[in-house]
Amino acid sequence: MQPTNEVQQQVVSVPMMKRPLKPRRWKPGTVALRQCLQMSKSTKLVLAKAPFSRILREEINGYKTNVRVSETALRYVQEGAERYLHDRIQAAMQVTTAWKAASLSAAHFDVLDAVLNPEFEGVTKAVTKVPAGKKPRGSPSPQAKKAKVKKIVMKKVAKKAPMKRTGKKMVKKVKKN
Repeated sequence: MQPTNEVQQQVVSVPMMKRPLKPRRWKPGTVALRQCLQMSKSTKLVLAKAPFSRILREEINGYKTNVRVSETALRYVQEGAERYLHDRIQAAMQVTTAWKAASLSAAHFDVLDAVLNPEFEGVTKAVTKVPAGKKPRGSPSPQAKKAKVKKIVMKKVAKKAPMKRTGKKMVKKVKKN
């Protein structure tokens, strides 16, 4: 006869409890990219209608009081504003890539303003960010950066310029500053 072990008799099988799973962790930028693709496929407006119409009505009342604005007019103004913002951010992103920068900053918008509007005063801050004598190796000068950005922006403007038929060939109207 085998000796009985008290410990073996007291052990009762307990089902294994599952630990809660960690939430899925996406790599940086994956969710943002997914959201960008989702928004580009949809036709809904990015800005909320109520705050936009409130701001627009406040601005209109600054010029003339008791003005009624139709819903379609509000919608067209909002679509135009969103299109303008989209084009502006896209052009600033081109400046970012021309500068070989990792992210978009206010300086890129300043350079874009300087290229499109020569009277703009903010370009000195944006372009001459690096102090003289401490320029990193291989980095183009501020004048070279501005020239490169101007070339890129003018190409984009030339692409969007309306076509004018003269004789047998098509000519683009390009407004150069």
